Amino acid sequence: MTLPINKIYIDSRHKAVKNSSNSNFEIQLKESLNLPDNCICVVSDVVMKNTITTIEEFNNRMYVRCNEVDKVVFLDSRNYDVQQLTIQIVMKMNILFQQAFNIAETIFLGVEDIYKN
Repeated sequence: MTLPINKIYIDSRHKAVKNSSNSNFEIQLKESLNLPDNCICVVSDVVMKNTITTIEEFNNRMYVRCNEVDKVVFLDSRNYDVQQLTIQIVMKMNILFQQAFNIAETIFLGVEDIYKN
């Protein structure tokens, strides 16, 4: 016997209007499904988006020592990929230590910068 449908995609973007949560919600099917007796349904795939912010208030500080000078580097709270986080760290460290040493030269480099030279 062939069933009229073999997959149902459930996505919080299509949740019922009355639901405010993105993790505990209901959806309304476009049409009713009448399945035969003894039919088995299984969850075959689950895809979850990364919903955790990479840098938040509790982990946004780096304590750095350069030439006996200690600084606290505050990173902006947001989601980063590896390249974006590297750029943020290098930029913030350069600004702080350039001010501390009263110089304009770049002190810290990211991995991409090292391979460019």
